[in-house]
Amino acid sequence: MKIIIEQTKGVEVYDEGGWKVNLVALENFLNAALADKSFGESVTTFYYGFELFDFEGQFKEWFEKLKDYASYRPKRKGLIVNDQIDFRKTKALCCAD
Repeated sequence: MKIIIEQTKGVEVYDEGGWKVNLVALENFLNAALADKSFGESVTTFYYGFELFDFEGQFKEWFEKLKDYASYRPKRKGLIVNDQIDFRKTKALCCAD
């Protein structure tokens, strides 16, 4: 099974210089660590939608539409799951945290 992380950022993430987590490295780590795991033959790719925005920011209502989104795409044999992180609460964390 392959894991693909798709990221969406709110404008405040760009305004404050981004986030300190390397999602390419995280995706590579997860693919290596979970290489022998499977959802069976019906799922070959797990798409993780990663949304980083200020929960009180100007695009709050737009992001809320996708909260807890999950979908199975049989033609792509893909499972899509969406998660949201509040940038205001996490922007000051370092990687060790």
